[in-house]
Amino acid sequence: MIPVASLRPHVAVIAFASTLGGPGAAVGEGTGLSVPSGHAVTRQEVRLEDRADGQRVLRMRYVMPAIAADDVGFVDVEDDFGHLCQSDAIPTLHRQGDTADRAVISLSAEPVEFGVANSEIRQYFEAFTLENGICIWEAF
Repeated sequence: MIPVASLRPHVAVIAFASTLGGPGAAVGEGTGLSVPSGHAVTRQEVRLEDRADGQRVLRMRYVMPAIAADDVGFVDVEDDFGHLCQSDAIPTLHRQGDTADRAVISLSAEPVEFGVANSEIRQYFEAFTLENGICIWEAF
């Protein structure tokens, strides 16, 4: 059974203990992942949101300290989004026997609280439609 803690009626945070560093790991205790850019990246949080329109959105939040540097821009990490969606988001859903319609992958230079704007911390986001185990990029 997946432990679920309700934050609001339509939002649930799911602690994927088996995918966040082993038994008993809490959300925020990320594991290092490999990405095409070669930059260090860890998983910060996994969230599932059930929206009023019936859509289920998986949010995979990652920390990549390298994007804080002025010489590492979006173009340097853009391939990492699709890679993280396909190699981490989809398997995370499958391991937990769950589904989602969309995935939003975010990279942040340092951990930030979900939903809180912080102009001092660089963040990048990409959205994907999830169909038949494949991440399909959506232009914002």
